[in-house]
Amino acid sequence: MVYRKEVLLSITIWNKDGTLNKKEYYDPKGIFQKRELFEKGKLVKIEVGGMKQPHNPLFNLFSFLDIK
Repeated sequence: MVYRKEVLLSITIWNKDGTLNKKEYYDPKGIFQKRELFEKGKLVKIEVGGMKQPHNPLFNLFSFLDIK
């Protein structure tokens, strides 16, 4: 996770097997800019938008984890 002045700028999520799952990018105001989704280490989809991140960015992180 990369922060500037307590605002999340980017986050990288990995799968349990060590392959890349997704990368997310935010602007300095915390507005979502881009999400890159990966399968088997290859980029398969890019999502763009302008929604504000939640107050607790760790909530986003844990909502993506596949805990079984």
